[in-house]
Amino acid sequence: VRGTSSDTPEPFDPNEAVRRAIDLTGHGVREAGMTLSERLDRQLPSVVGDAGRLGQVLVNLINNARDAGGGTISIVTDTLQKDGRTFVRIAVEDSGHGISAEILPRLFNSFVTTKPSGKGTGLGLRICRRILEEMGGRITAANRAEGGARFEVLLPSQ
Repeated sequence: VRGTSSDTPEPFDPNEAVRRAIDLTGHGVREAGMTLSERLDRQLPSVVGDAGRLGQVLVNLINNARDAGGGTISIVTDTLQKDGRTFVRIAVEDSGHGISAEILPRLFNSFVTTKPSGKGTGLGLRICRRILEEMGGRITAANRAEGGARFEVLLPSQ
């Protein structure tokens, strides 16, 4: 995985972007007293885009999961068949308090934050969505039945 962004989309292994994001956030997650687990599909196909920018998205999602509290963060990669196409799915789950019902529908809008006043700009998830859309993908958020939140990134495979 290249460490810098480029204007030319290239095929890359999304698991490498996940590993790099885990490397960059692991210390902060451990300092928060949380554990981070990963289950990465070894047969994951390549995606086309910018590995560095996908890494930025994942760092943001992991840091948000850390800030949500709870004890665990889980990252899973796999594939999904939809409309006759193969997509790479990256799920980031936490065991925190979840996302309030009034914020969930607006979560990817500008200036929406669940953080205390002065602790977030409310731009991170909006930027994540834009980056993923530029790569032909999308991001969704939902509360987990067992508590916490689940963010799911879908990117078309190469």
